[in-house]
Amino acid sequence: MVSKLKAKGYRNEIRVRDELRKYGLEVVRQPLSGGLISFPHDLCIRNFKLYVEVKSRKGNAGFKQLNKWKGSADILALPQEHDVTLCVVDINFIADLLCYRKELENEKRNTKDS
Repeated sequence: MVSKLKAKGYRNEIRVRDELRKYGLEVVRQPLSGGLISFPHDLCIRNFKLYVEVKSRKGNAGFKQLNKWKGSADILALPQEHDVTLCVVDINFIADLLCYRKELENEKRNTKDS
């Protein structure tokens, strides 16, 4: 029998996968949800070889403060001491950026072929 936590994780991975697929991105769940070294993290956006780790919290605990800080901004930047700055964005923002990048790559390819 699957634990409630694993079932919740699976549901949220599918939700994120489906949200990104609406933008025409090729997104797949990783085997064993990233449990294999050769398939890291939860999802892979194959078009760009990008990996996605999906986390959720009951009642959005921990996310409320992030949402409050982000407010209506497009990007919430979280500088860390002695490490890279993390950014929080809405999923549609990152999907739009990836779609725009895909369009630019296609234009570049078409220009080379001409």
